[in-house]
Amino acid sequence: MSITLYKRKRKNGDYSVYMNISYKGKSRLENTGLILNKEKDRNDTTMKLFKEIVKKREISLITETYQLTDKSIPFFQFFDHVSESKEDATREKYNRVKVLFSEYLRQSNIKFDQITRLQCEGFLKKMKLVYKPNTIAKNMSILSSVFNEAIKSEIIRKNPIQGIEWKKEKIHKNFLLESQIIEILNLDFTEYLKGFKKGSASKIKESRDVFILSCFTGLRVSDALSINPSNVDLKKNELNIVQIKTKDLVTIPLHENALVLLERYNYQSPKVSAVHVNLNLK
Repeated sequence: MSITLYKRKRKNGDYSVYMNISYKGKSRLENTGLILNKEKDRNDTTMKLFKEIVKKREISLITETYQLTDKSIPFFQFFDHVSESKEDATREKYNRVKVLFSEYLRQSNIKFDQITRLQCEGFLKKMKLVYKPNTIAKNMSILSSVFNEAIKSEIIRKNPIQGIEWKKEKIHKNFLLESQIIEILNLDFTEYLKGFKKGSASKIKESRDVFILSCFTGLRVSDALSINPSNVDLKKNELNIVQIKTKDLVTIPLHENALVLLERYNYQSPKVSAVHVNLNLK
């Protein structure tokens, strides 16, 4: 389940703001009653109100969809709801944690009120036998986030993971120079792609272009993949887009190389999934 912003232009140039609610391949629009001003002078306040409306609507949708009334509901059913609202790559991580926790508990139908702090500590100890600290930290953070969502939905009052500590190693990050990014942009894949099928070869090129677009705009890959012609203002050389994760409306000056890429794809993102982008980049 996901809720994104949808704008419908009014006669005076302003935009009516709708919630685009997507669930299991179906979507519908709900009017929020909010207006995005064409002059952009009141839009920050409007977007804050939009995020508040979305938060309340998500809670009501959870209740409607799963008929959640108390903490005796199935934990993994709610886990599925939380993961469904995530982007493709993040959803895969949530699903992996769900499998690991389910295998540890040996109960697929366990209820919220049956999960204890002691079980969460045992899950952490078991992972320490197999995984590195940063993988453990990510898995525990995902599990904790599901409990936090349950608190927001008034299913439980306390997160059983609260107070449990785990270590995380510092990672040295390398950053690309602009010259290196341009070198990747101009890289000739012809020889490398000879052994690939035509479809796979095009996906690798598209994944490269999404990465470059992300570099020159500062957007997350998921946001770069959501670009369409309505987001691009060629008169001002700007990109106006609502971020999927934060629901914030951002305006980004377009670098000349970003414009070249957008023009290549008719001012919309390449038709490749976030999962393929991550796999191909690796």
